[in-house]
Amino acid sequence: MKKIAITLTIGVAFIIFGDISSATTINGNLYTEFYSYESRIPDTISHLRSLQGYRLNIHDAFFPGISIFANGRISSDISNKLATDPDYRVFGAYLEYRSNSGRFLARAGRQFLFGGLDGFTLDGGKMQVGIGDKFAVTGFAGTMPGPSFYIYDQVNKWDRRNAFGGRVHYEPSRHSSFNISFLQKDIEENLDARLIGFDTYCKRGYYSNRLRIDYDLLFKRLKLLTIGLLKASDAGHSIRLEYAYRRPSFGQSSMFSIISQKSFNQVRLSSTYKTGKDLYGTGAVSYTGYSNDSNFNLRIGALYKGQSGGVVYATGYGGNKLGLYGALNYQLHKKLGVYASIDMYNFKLDEDQAESETSLAAAFGGRCGIFNGISARAEIQVLTNPVYEYDTRGYLKLDYEYQYKGNTQGYGGGDAK
Repeated sequence: MKKIAITLTIGVAFIIFGDISSATTINGNLYTEFYSYESRIPDTISHLRSLQGYRLNIHDAFFPGISIFANGRISSDISNKLATDPDYRVFGAYLEYRSNSGRFLARAGRQFLFGGLDGFTLDGGKMQVGIGDKFAVTGFAGTMPGPSFYIYDQVNKWDRRNAFGGRVHYEPSRHSSFNISFLQKDIEENLDARLIGFDTYCKRGYYSNRLRIDYDLLFKRLKLLTIGLLKASDAGHSIRLEYAYRRPSFGQSSMFSIISQKSFNQVRLSSTYKTGKDLYGTGAVSYTGYSNDSNFNLRIGALYKGQSGGVVYATGYGGNKLGLYGALNYQLHKKLGVYASIDMYNFKLDEDQAESETSLAAAFGGRCGIFNGISARAEIQVLTNPVYEYDTRGYLKLDYEYQYKGNTQGYGGGDAK
């Protein structure tokens, strides 16, 4: 009932707010998708999933600075209905106010948050206050939907699933920034996670660097450390060096939290070299060190006007792999384009395995503009591997994008990010 109520509420809002002539801008889209495939476990069953979705963004609704955002979808199976059909999802539905100066923002409703530590959906409020030209403080609090995939839209009470935290942002110049973040999650009135983090960005000339540190206050240990150094040039060349330390972790409410999680280190070097007009050579090599094993990965390729291709080689933890990848895009007409992609690998999951196995995934499709604001996309997917000897899937999407510009004197915020 809650899913239905939420969907109806958004639908009513869509109808009512979709004709607000005083709004600066109204934009969004309505779409329908169809996806056909076979599931073979435990029995072979054909499926044809139908999905209808919407996105609505209204800037400066009713008053300057007030914006409305909504995003959701309904899916069901046409050929063999699942126990959860029809499946309602509301990904976002919030009201936002942004001041003319941009120094104050308040948002209430369902929204996706990234507080510098973790990304998650929150049913609650967020407030951001700018202090001068260089500081900003953000705070948020609310409940989290879920927890399971099939009741993702469930709006919980505070004592069942909640989260709160904030972020302090300092930006001394447009080329540098410093942030301190805090996040706490509680499940069933028990502490599930408590994190604190620091991240910074700095650019000077052709050089830039990033640093991020996440610390687990619950277990009193380092959770994440990443360092990235980039050098670019006017000629189009670039080289990036990255280091990452990660310790995978689960919240206390997860059954996997009782399993010991080992940390790992990774070093990655990647580069792009412009060899001619619109032609780039790319390469990346990485080494990942685990507690009792390691992995080496090498990727070499090229880019040309949206076309790409290359070779991938990996050995160590996870097995040995040698493969090819490629993607082609061609515009046949102003409103008609076709594309194709392929990933083909020869691999051994175990070095003692007698013979290697082959995996192939390919997609062929096209995009077409039908009328003003109406477009279509169709795709055929082919998959073969040791589990699926041969699997063909079909995908079709029809999309209607709309935009209305009214009073242009507003300054509202609302966004679909």
